[in-house]
Amino acid sequence: MTNGLRFGFIGAPPAGEELDRWGRHAEAVGATFLSTGEGAAVFEDPYISLAMLARVTERALLGPVLSVPGLRDPIVHANTMATIQRLSGGRAVLGLGVGDLGRLDVGLPPATVAELVEYAGTVRTLTAGEPVEVDGRHLQVRWATDQVPV
Repeated sequence: MTNGLRFGFIGAPPAGEELDRWGRHAEAVGATFLSTGEGAAVFEDPYISLAMLARVTERALLGPVLSVPGLRDPIVHANTMATIQRLSGGRAVLGLGVGDLGRLDVGLPPATVAELVEYAGTVRTLTAGEPVEVDGRHLQVRWATDQVPV
């Protein structure tokens, strides 16, 4: 057995108590990262499931695999991830990609690498409660203090 990252993935998460049981079981058998996909037309909203898992798990990292620029405004995404970070006691992590499928589902082409890098930096900065400027808008998640790894 290796000491590397082990994860549990829920594409279509179970509901209620079944999700609670799944999260507890995944941690009990050694999962170190619990995740669900994000796709507006493919999966239920992952952040509701992640918030629920934050209540019933103690060690595993929690985050989407993966989200993409353009599905959520960066301040909304940062606020959501900062909330998961607070609920989980600092176990949130945000996986991002260019969105070959996720963006196509909403009629957008995949993001460029430059868009991905800019979006990732913006969301990460906002989760720390620091201000940023995006397209002339001054944004800040004023209550956030614990930067989420991206």
